[in-house]
Amino acid sequence: MSYPTIRHSIRSIRLTCAYLISLILFCSGQWAVADSVDIQDAPAWTKPLPVPEHITYPPNDVQNGIYYVLLDVQVRATVNEPTATFQHYAEHIVNQNGLEENSQINISYDPAYEKLQLHSLHLIRNGKPIDKTVTAAMKILQREDEMSNLIYNGEHTLNIILDDVRVGDTIEYSFTRFGSNPVYRNIFGFSHNLNWSVPVGQLQLRILWDKPSKLYYKLHNTDQTVAEQDTPYGREYRLVARNIQPLHKDASTPDWFDPWSSVSFSEMKNWQEVARWGLGLYDSVWQSNAELDAIVTDIKHKAASDEERISQALLFVQNEIRYLGIELGENSHRPSAAFETLQLRYGDCKDKTVLLITMLRQMGIDAHPALVNTDLSHTLANELPGSRVFDHVITYVTHNDKTWWLDPTRTYQHGEVEFIHQPDFGMALVLREQTTTLQAMNPNNVHFGLEITDRFVLDQDTLKPITFTTTSTYSGWNAENQRNRLASLGKAKLQKQYLEFFQYYYPQIQVDQEITIEDNQLQNQLLISEFYQINDFWHDNADKRRFTTSFYANAISSYLDLPDEPTRRHPLYLTHPQRIDQTIEITLGDKDWHFDDETFTEENPFFSFRFQCQFDPSAKLLLLKYSYAANADHVPAAAYPQYLEALHKVQDYLSYGIYQNYEESPADPSTATEAQTGFMDSVWAQLDYPTILFTYTMAYLLLFILWRIEQWRRPFQGEHLYYPVTLPKFIILWIASLGFYPMYWFYRNFRYIRDQQKSAIMPTPRGIFYYFWYFNLWQTLQQDNADRHEVSHLPPKAVAVTLAILFFIMGIGSRHTMLGIPCLTLSALLCLPLANYILFINRESPEAIHHFSRWRLRHILLVILSTPLLTLGIAQEFGAIPNSAVIDGDRLWQRDIKQLQRHNIIEPGDDIQYFYSDAFLSIMDDGNGITQRHVFSYWKEQDSSISVETAAFEDIAEFNVTQGNSLGENTLIDIKRKDGSDFILFLATDERGDKRFIKALQARIKQVTATE
Repeated sequence: MSYPTIRHSIRSIRLTCAYLISLILFCSGQWAVADSVDIQDAPAWTKPLPVPEHITYPPNDVQNGIYYVLLDVQVRATVNEPTATFQHYAEHIVNQNGLEENSQINISYDPAYEKLQLHSLHLIRNGKPIDKTVTAAMKILQREDEMSNLIYNGEHTLNIILDDVRVGDTIEYSFTRFGSNPVYRNIFGFSHNLNWSVPVGQLQLRILWDKPSKLYYKLHNTDQTVAEQDTPYGREYRLVARNIQPLHKDASTPDWFDPWSSVSFSEMKNWQEVARWGLGLYDSVWQSNAELDAIVTDIKHKAASDEERISQALLFVQNEIRYLGIELGENSHRPSAAFETLQLRYGDCKDKTVLLITMLRQMGIDAHPALVNTDLSHTLANELPGSRVFDHVITYVTHNDKTWWLDPTRTYQHGEVEFIHQPDFGMALVLREQTTTLQAMNPNNVHFGLEITDRFVLDQDTLKPITFTTTSTYSGWNAENQRNRLASLGKAKLQKQYLEFFQYYYPQIQVDQEITIEDNQLQNQLLISEFYQINDFWHDNADKRRFTTSFYANAISSYLDLPDEPTRRHPLYLTHPQRIDQTIEITLGDKDWHFDDETFTEENPFFSFRFQCQFDPSAKLLLLKYSYAANADHVPAAAYPQYLEALHKVQDYLSYGIYQNYEESPADPSTATEAQTGFMDSVWAQLDYPTILFTYTMAYLLLFILWRIEQWRRPFQGEHLYYPVTLPKFIILWIASLGFYPMYWFYRNFRYIRDQQKSAIMPTPRGIFYYFWYFNLWQTLQQDNADRHEVSHLPPKAVAVTLAILFFIMGIGSRHTMLGIPCLTLSALLCLPLANYILFINRESPEAIHHFSRWRLRHILLVILSTPLLTLGIAQEFGAIPNSAVIDGDRLWQRDIKQLQRHNIIEPGDDIQYFYSDAFLSIMDDGNGITQRHVFSYWKEQDSSISVETAAFEDIAEFNVTQGNSLGENTLIDIKRKDGSDFILFLATDERGDKRFIKALQARIKQVTATE
């Protein structure tokens, strides 16, 4: 064995042992490594910001119960001493959430090259600091926060648990880290945000530059300035800001989009210097051994071309070297030698890149490491040149005038290199001698996308299940992702997810046989076939005497969904690259079918969409072809209206409906049900709403007369205090009377108070507006209690105030259609302490309790009359029958949604925002609603057929409102279409539901108008 081989072997053994020991320590979880904490005064060169004596904060913007009073960061860089970073924070605890979240402090550092000093630790309470360096529990822990990502970096954490922390305290602490990763060779780099999604009271950034080289800095998204001056400790660069307002970013923005303000400092003048630094890390890593040489030789012999050798080498590194990063100290950026990674059979991005490049170079193929940032994309070019802006390493390959960007950390990439997906991180810094700047990647990804063929075989008999098969061919990155998904989920779970996806469109679908998978690794394609049967495929539209069904571009529609927000301040992320072709083949039954050929195309800067319909009458074959391609990775905020307009144009082409008319004598299994429905319709036609209302009015009037007669004939002459009623009767009548009994109960008690106190109070208004008078009645009873008893038998004042507030809320809520019965019930329960006290003080007058609590005929009749109304009220609140007010669409039952779909009033995927039905028992008698794309109105004719009127928002020319009133008159909305036709929407005025509906309609039309 030669000396170099022995040397490499010994080094490999040492490295392996060190890694194994590190892994044992890392995998032990929170391993305590030391208990001593170095507490020293702050360095003399620091100028900490003072904590303000009086802390004011914007309460509406505070999150998680913490207000950041100050963020103070100061850095000193010198030639001969380690870089020192001083950090000083003050955080004010606003509420209990902040108390839970911030009573612990965690300060991380890397002991391989950093030393940590704690300077101060205070609780500031009522303006006075309390030193917590003695009483706080401190421990140094080793916690691998990135272990879930298979990265071990050896960081330690100083964990501080504070005692006696209270809401209103301010936590103030400061510390300094001395040292920086030697991999940066004392080349300085630093960056910091200047605003966040939370408010900050004060910010200070201070750099003390005591080196002969020039320090460069760059500000981003801010008009703030950096002040410079000379100090005894070097040139000072200082930025101070106060009352920093929070900044909120729109959802679904691209990773590279950064609206935050920031400042960056760097000692490096240009990207050429960064490349030279990077090259220095790779000086001595291109080392092979006999095992690696043998692998390369085997690939060279088996592969027929250099392109095939590139793909085989890449596949070897991806499959045989598992991803694991031991990033201790310089290993965060300095890779291991190629043969060491091979022996360990694990490595991170830089290790795997070195191994791949070593193999390619032995094959005579030019390859180099390329530093990238996985988030910044093309905006990397706007960054200040520095070594700290990169977070990933890939491989840049050039051969025979072709270039490839390969990522050896990816998995399941198969086929020749031309078919392998190349990542596109926008810009890259290729580490080679001639590099002077960043290089645009622009990979040549041609082979990618998804091709789907759906086949429906329809039977002439609409009652029979239909056969549905679908074949999906994934190419390029789509195939790689799908292989990964299959390996992660397993075949059975993947089958289940596919089934659940189709159940949204066809609820009665079921698996006919399990999926089949074909993997064409040579061309990097994965083919998955699914087999189903669909029952109840046809929807019976009895009104038009036809069966209907629809087909959906479901593989494409998710990319063309209309966003919820009508405007945006920030760009919208788009999946790119993406290309999908979906063909739907429909073999029709043996009938006379006719379909017009049709083509629609939408081209814009963001996506391309094409729809084509073709019909072959001889083969009874209907073809629906859809294609989608993303043309950009984002939509700029300024172009968002244009994007919305393009989306609106394609919505009508994402589904295709067909129908077939009834046979002359259709076999309809629902005949009995329809007969029953017709009978019920005739019954309710006789019992219309005015008749029922008149009957109930007369019945309640009769009960009132019976009550007055009894009061006149048999008034109670005995002694009693207030109005005593047993609790069961109290609760039952409170609820059964639908709010009238509470009026009477309060009226009787206040009439007693007036008579006893000879006061001028008016019991009748207090009875009518009883929900205002809970606390006043409690006060009177409380005084009565104090006069009679030494011990209180009523709730204390604080509780009574709370009960009175709740009682008022329940009283108001009981007049609300949706909350009436629950609020009425809760208001009765809230009055139980008062009713129970009145019973208690009347315990010596049982004849009075008996008289007022006796169930009489009128009470029984009242319960009997009210039970149907209560039942209907509950049914309304749970959505079982139409509500008397405009309701949110999500309160509709799924059975009703399906009925609306079957009558072509809405389509699958429509989201009903507001809905109102003026019917009594079934919403299918009539209804009015608004969805994300249209308004609709329908009603049942005398022959039981349903007439439907709809209008997409873009088809509405104008609408006029005739406002209803609170006496039962509906609000009318006259919808006028652009073609001159019109129809009427009916809305109830209860709880201002008509106002909400009209506001939503105005917003939708305004949104459509803005995009036209």
